[in-house]
Amino acid sequence: MIMKKLDRMLLVSGFAFAMAILSACGDEITEVKGVETVASYKKLGECRIDKAGEMVYVMDSAAVYLCSNSEWKVVDSFGSDVVDANENGADAPSGIKNVSSFKKLDKCSADKAGEMVYVADSGAVYLCAEGKWNVLGANGSDGSNGTNGLNGSDGKDGASCTATALKGGEGFKIECDGDSVGVVLNGEKGDPGKQGDNGDDGNDGKSCTAVALDDSTGYKIVCGTDSVGVVLHGNEGAKGDTGVSCNAEILDDSTGYKIVCGDDSVGVVLNGFDPSRFDEKTCNTHTGGSCSIYNPYTNTLVDMRDGQTYRTTTIDTQIWMAENLNYEIEESACFNDISAYCTAYGRLYTSIKSTLACPEGWRLPDTSDYRTLFENVGGAEIAGKMLKSRTLWKSGSNGLDAFGFDVLPVGLYEVYGGAPGFGAEGTKAAFWTSTIKTGENGRYAVSFVSEGSLSKDAAYIDYLESYDHDFSLLSVRCIKDSANP
Repeated sequence: MIMKKLDRMLLVSGFAFAMAILSACGDEITEVKGVETVASYKKLGECRIDKAGEMVYVMDSAAVYLCSNSEWKVVDSFGSDVVDANENGADAPSGIKNVSSFKKLDKCSADKAGEMVYVADSGAVYLCAEGKWNVLGANGSDGSNGTNGLNGSDGKDGASCTATALKGGEGFKIECDGDSVGVVLNGEKGDPGKQGDNGDDGNDGKSCTAVALDDSTGYKIVCGTDSVGVVLHGNEGAKGDTGVSCNAEILDDSTGYKIVCGDDSVGVVLNGFDPSRFDEKTCNTHTGGSCSIYNPYTNTLVDMRDGQTYRTTTIDTQIWMAENLNYEIEESACFNDISAYCTAYGRLYTSIKSTLACPEGWRLPDTSDYRTLFENVGGAEIAGKMLKSRTLWKSGSNGLDAFGFDVLPVGLYEVYGGAPGFGAEGTKAAFWTSTIKTGENGRYAVSFVSEGSLSKDAAYIDYLESYDHDFSLLSVRCIKDSANP
């Protein structure tokens, strides 16, 4: 009730001061003697230091402005930022009593209610109301909190992603809503840690002896000159049951023996394991005995034409040679014509001879065989990383050899792009396929690289024009023919 009354008094008294010097005629307000009047705010002159404390009534905004602190301010918005009028050497507002400081104000008694006084040291106008002096334009109480805003709309559902282990166990294929978005590979094995320092030598141990007790019941144990204890003979145990006689009976298939003790069969002992019993021998009956022997237990292939043994690897349902073919025939050569390269890398073959080089039961793969291989190791974009050897590749592009395929950077003999010759050792490996482009003589080949603009982690299927494939020499990998399981 008191604040409402004060508000009314502030409103009445504040405007009583401004309007007491103005008179109203209808809806138009005209200037009254003692206060300057202008038509609009733009008509106010500059609030210079010589105008500090001067008040002007602006007709278009129906407000009284005070020149304070170098700017015009509405009379009812004075605050603590109004500068000291005395400091600027200014007078109090025209028509208002003024004092130098708040302490000089008279007591706000009942007879002074509604009186306004300009206080120079604070640059503010004070109104006597409710028995105390109040600064015109003091801040009101805080308003109430606004209402809460509306909730935002729900976001779209995220895609569901799964990680599927690659078949070789070297990492995971990431699929989101049915789309393959990439592959996460397992980290490479870290280098072995350094050997720790040797520990300090231990104290020399004491020599111990066992001395028979006088009553022969056991032994006294003496270490150095100290007796550390006595070990007594154990008591005689109870007599065990009479054992049964056991016999070994040969199995019907002669693979071992069945052990029978009394009337009970207690187990079987098999003969020692002979891996050669898994040998799969394939021969060409038309040529009179060209053969090969594949052993899935030892993962080896013996080419009976020259007795060479090759490592093999099984990737999903495909069985591949894990080394380059090194069978010597016409139109084949060692890299740089040095035999040591054949021993390490296998031979290089012409396109025509590559189709005749593989041993019995094995064949030169076509492009579909290679595409299946790439898919089985995670896709063509990472097949290079998965299949390349762990060493010998230049430019830091060694592979993981995650499936034992062991692609080595053999290089090749080519005529494309310049004079014929051997090249690309350490940076490229290329393999013939049996696929010929329809209607043309050119042949497709598979390549892996470590330099140039192509990805070092990918594998590529390339087409060689007829002139190039007739004279180029590339490596050969054989795949086991499914017709000879």
